Amino acid sequence: MRDPDYLIRRIVDGLSGWLVHQQAMKATVNEHVLYPAITQIAQGRGWKVRSQQKLVRLKGATGAPKQIDLLFHRKFKNAKRVTTVVLEVKYLRGENPSADRAALLKDMKKLSATALEDLADHGDEENYSQPKRFLLIAAHDSAFRKSAKPVAKNQPVAKILRKALREELPGYVYQTTTPTYLLEELHWIVAAFGEKAWSKLIT
Repeated sequence: MRDPDYLIRRIVDGLSGWLVHQQAMKATVNEHVLYPAITQIAQGRGWKVRSQQKLVRLKGATGAPKQIDLLFHRKFKNAKRVTTVVLEVKYLRGENPSADRAALLKDMKKLSATALEDLADHGDEENYSQPKRFLLIAAHDSAFRKSAKPVAKNQPVAKILRKALREELPGYVYQTTTPTYLLEELHWIVAAFGEKAWSKLIT
């Protein structure tokens, strides 16, 4: 299927199973080890992937250049332009929900401000579509719910996360909960949010 949403749906499903596998092996899980698993899923479905895609440095900017975690692109048969997707990835440990919400807010703002021309060395702009933007979150059930609790600080972020806990998900939210033989708190939640999830809540 050509729809970028389908790619994200497959990544959410595949990554949740991969996390259970890692947990069974007692492997260390962090944000960066998620990139290769996501990359393999996308490449298996015919997408080209760049990890830690650099953004164009603004004039006068200091420090390390900003980047997007993952960039996907694919030229479908008979399509006029290359389909482009950008993805930010977060792994929530649940140790500091306030810091997690602040980091998620920062990612949402970065995604909202990222257009095709902001992607360094991405190719000919005339032949590429503007990117569809997604935020993916992986966490144990307990960690995810801690960040989703109603709070005074970064309330919009908590509200967005709670969308993934509904019985009926909005069309722009994809979520898979994968149980294990461990406590329910250690079940895995992988959720991806399209830009519509935050576009009206983040100012």
